[in-house]
Amino acid sequence: MVEPVRSTTRDERERALAAAVLNLFLLSADDLELDLLTDSGTGAMSQEAVGGAHARRRVVCRVAELRRLPRRCAGSARLPVRPSRPSGPWGREHLLRRHHRPGRDRPVECHFDTTRAHIEVRDGIALDLPVPEALDLSSDAPFKGNMDVGRLQQLLEGADGAHVSIVMLTITNNAGGGQPVSMENIRDVARLARAHGKKFVLDIARFAENAWFVRKQEEGFAEVSLADIARTQLGEADAVLMSAKKDAIANIGGFVAIREDEEFFHRLQARGIVFEGFHTYGGLAGRDLEAVAAGLREVLDEDYLRHRIEQVAYLGTTLAEAGAAILRPFGGHAVYLEAGAML
Repeated sequence: MVEPVRSTTRDERERALAAAVLNLFLLSADDLELDLLTDSGTGAMSQEAVGGAHARRRVVCRVAELRRLPRRCAGSARLPVRPSRPSGPWGREHLLRRHHRPGRDRPVECHFDTTRAHIEVRDGIALDLPVPEALDLSSDAPFKGNMDVGRLQQLLEGADGAHVSIVMLTITNNAGGGQPVSMENIRDVARLARAHGKKFVLDIARFAENAWFVRKQEEGFAEVSLADIARTQLGEADAVLMSAKKDAIANIGGFVAIREDEEFFHRLQARGIVFEGFHTYGGLAGRDLEAVAAGLREVLDEDYLRHRIEQVAYLGTTLAEAGAAILRPFGGHAVYLEAGAML
């Protein structure tokens, strides 16, 4: 990809920050030389992403292959926003949140901002249940994206357990610093949710990088292929939802995939028609669906993931050596600055 970049002076940047009241979301794209606010939707598009009438089928088949599922997939579109500011709300979240009943809690290890918004707009309570080590920003614990299974069990077995509608994990945990979730934690949370009759949902926006960390850091997976780890992760869930702007390396779109629950699937399918577009394309152009299908395959390429994750580690190491306060360990797609300590 080639795009023009306008270099700015320090005085220009200071004036722009003052005009934006130090709110990065209010900066004009014209004032940015490099925009590191998000990695979402910023990857180079696949050369295999060409349009065609069979695009939707390829997406469905690819998702089914990853999940070892029958061909049940609800596509979702995304509200148009300025390219330099990819943010919610997302169609896939809107579809799934319609299953969430007003006034009900729903625990998740650490809510992403748009996820929390979709829960709270329906008068729900977004509960965060991170493991204790996630709150220690300097800790090098390998799986700081894990959910606290003990606290989840206490919640589900207590008086408020009846108010929980869905239990969800995000892989990797973006709001917690891009931290991975272990396979053991995924399995424990899934088992506990099902034991209490709750649907277990995975937000798989960065499932490939999570698979990379599982293989690198979790015992028993060193010789397992990334594709098999990804399938094992996703196979634990009753449903998965994905923003394709992350590990599908696309610049628009997403999907919801349901496991063996025809009634739930058809309810989402009907809502998708009302809010997102017909279920065969989800309001997306054929080329965009092709991009998602290609990205879901290419994201598990070992050379690609190694390059992406190691360049993040290189940036993190360089910042640390320069004295920046950063969250450790480095995530798979970003380095998070500890603004409180730096300021």
